[in-house]
Amino acid sequence: MLARPLQQSIKETPVQKLRSILVSVLALILTVQPALGWSEGGHHLIAVLAYDLMQPAQQKRLMEILENHPRFAEDFKPRPKVADLNHWTIGRAGYWPEISLHSIDRTGTINWVQH
Repeated sequence: MLARPLQQSIKETPVQKLRSILVSVLALILTVQPALGWSEGGHHLIAVLAYDLMQPAQQKRLMEILENHPRFAEDFKPRPKVADLNHWTIGRAGYWPEISLHSIDRTGTINWVQH
């Protein structure tokens, strides 16, 4: 006579089944790590790398576009002793939306959202 498969010979009671589900959910909750986004430095680096891959004419046009940004004077003012102004500006643009989130007006509107 052949032995029945192990799964067929063991029957879980409802309490055991519930315990198995709870242990699985608890294990999942305890082992899941939060997703961490890029930091300011990560956004800056990726923007600069992309800028460096552009043709000189494209780089010039991008700088012209950024210089016409309505908050360019306030949000893109370089720090003292910036070695490469274009790289600094492009890097700043790479994470500017995150900066602007901290600049919400009195009505609760984020300054980069157009209504």
